[in-house]
Amino acid sequence: MESAVSTGIRVAFEGRDLLVVEKPPSLPTAPLSPHDPKDTLCARVFQLFPEVSRVAGWHPFEGGLLYRLDNATSGLVVFARSDSAFKRLLGLQNAGSVVKTYIAVCLHGPKEPGGRILFPIAHLKKPPRKMAAKGPAAGRRAVRGRWRPARTDFRLIWKERGLAGVEFTITKARRHQIRVHCAAAGFPIVGDGLYRGPKHQRLMLHAWKVEIEELSISVTSRPGPGFESPGPRDLVLN
Repeated sequence: MESAVSTGIRVAFEGRDLLVVEKPPSLPTAPLSPHDPKDTLCARVFQLFPEVSRVAGWHPFEGGLLYRLDNATSGLVVFARSDSAFKRLLGLQNAGSVVKTYIAVCLHGPKEPGGRILFPIAHLKKPPRKMAAKGPAAGRRAVRGRWRPARTDFRLIWKERGLAGVEFTITKARRHQIRVHCAAAGFPIVGDGLYRGPKHQRLMLHAWKVEIEELSISVTSRPGPGFESPGPRDLVLN
């Protein structure tokens, strides 16, 4: 079931146990604390589906939210509608059975038609909201905590005029994983100023597909202008 809703979000899939909702760019996925009044995807979903707010998930103020997207990233987010559904989905996600596919526009793009990035990721001490990838040119940087394994599979879709459309697939995600992996691999995402990407009006990263094979669920979302080819106006760099 798909529906356009008055809250300004699109419900791409509505099932008995879960929802798949499309997050617009620049809208935070969830509040940072129970008293954060900021407009979020969670708040809009709770307005439409109050039962989601009562799910005992990661935090009380996140309800049945299974995972977050970065504020600037658009695309599909999964919500559980009950405690039992959340536990099952979390188990599937931890087992690598919730597969998320993204599309991005990158500077230069990868040299290979496809491959895998396996650089470990850690939190930088400064600035605290930024991550680091332990790639060949990483150098010595102060990090908080330990380096954690991360895997990002990629496939080149198109390349033209110094830009490239690239598809990424992940199962277990670290914070900013695709963004920091792209930067470390030498093809930062357009609009990602935090990781040396060229300036643009938005981060050109969209979570376009979610697959949960065990539940026979595959949901897709159109990424909007600028992702399929370098021609549309949305790709004119500042």
